Amino acid sequence: MRTNSEYTEILNDLIKHLSGLKTRRRSAGRRQHVEGFTADAAELTQALRNEVLAKVSREIVLNADEGIDYPALGDTLQNILPIELPKPTAEDLTAVAELNKAVEALSAVLLQIADELDRRHADEEYVKLYEDELKKYMRYNGNSTLRDYKAFSEGDCLGSPTMEELENYRGEKLLRLFETGIFNESVAHRHGANRYPDEIVLPVPDKDSTIAEKDVHKFYFCLRKICDFKDGCLVVNPSKAGHYFYAHRKDHKAKEQRTNFLKYMMKIRLAQEEMTALRITKANALPPELGTTEAMRYWQLLVEKGFVDKSFKLSAETTHKQAMYIAEAFAEKLGLKSKWKLFQIFWGINGLAQDKWDMLQTGTMPSRYKEIDEIFKN
Repeated sequence: MRTNSEYTEILNDLIKHLSGLKTRRRSAGRRQHVEGFTADAAELTQALRNEVLAKVSREIVLNADEGIDYPALGDTLQNILPIELPKPTAEDLTAVAELNKAVEALSAVLLQIADELDRRHADEEYVKLYEDELKKYMRYNGNSTLRDYKAFSEGDCLGSPTMEELENYRGEKLLRLFETGIFNESVAHRHGANRYPDEIVLPVPDKDSTIAEKDVHKFYFCLRKICDFKDGCLVVNPSKAGHYFYAHRKDHKAKEQRTNFLKYMMKIRLAQEEMTALRITKANALPPELGTTEAMRYWQLLVEKGFVDKSFKLSAETTHKQAMYIAEAFAEKLGLKSKWKLFQIFWGINGLAQDKWDMLQTGTMPSRYKEIDEIFKN
């Protein structure tokens, strides 16, 4: 099988000769040259079908176009068609017609390969490239990364990192990611990153900043080309990461840099997941007025009866009118002054006062109200 560079050389040589035919004066050997080029084009077409197109059609070949520009070569051949000879004889016309058919077929197979490579270079192939790299990393390095994070959590934070400690850890790992030089080849013409709420806090460079501080922002811009920012977290976009890995596969220390990228992004992810869990816990925490010993007795009974879940949030089956009835019962038992607002904020609902008004106007009690009365009777 020929290499891509060999194909490029042969095709460029053929294109040069075909272009020269248009100005080749009539001679005894002119038709023989035409027939020779026809044979060359036909042989090349067959070879490309068997050696390149068939392979690209069967499997992912992200480097099949390395060093060879299939669409450009196909278009160049299309542009020199039809090939004509000055002052052709009848025999010349027959030979040139065959040559044009052979060149048309060669151009078609080049463009077909280009189309197939475009399809193979679609996002899902880059996703697979990234996922393959991630699997390899997790197989050989995943456990050590998890141990490093556990050592931070249990050693530095006594098993319970605060939001501030997690933020510092995430920022520290981000800076280490930059220091490994992963983005050194990608910072040309970058001028800074867009900022989003809750993003990793980095010092904004000014005229007195060091070169390193300014580089942090350039590198961060490159990182954001690979990562999305969702719900306060930097999340690797597999397709973008696959594109990046492929584009920089020949950079100095490319394999080491990919490993470092995966290592530090995994550590950043671990910190972000814990930060998210802390935020959820805080958001779901009971207000102090509803977390008293007396209140907890009622909550447990409500959980048992299925009115709320284990986080004391309303079950899917609990109606608004039942929620209103429960809130009012709680307020009466605990002596709450602001019953509606307190429960509406905690449960994420509105209109409890309107539900109470509707009940009074219609005289219709919520379903299962007797069970609620039973819970709050003591």
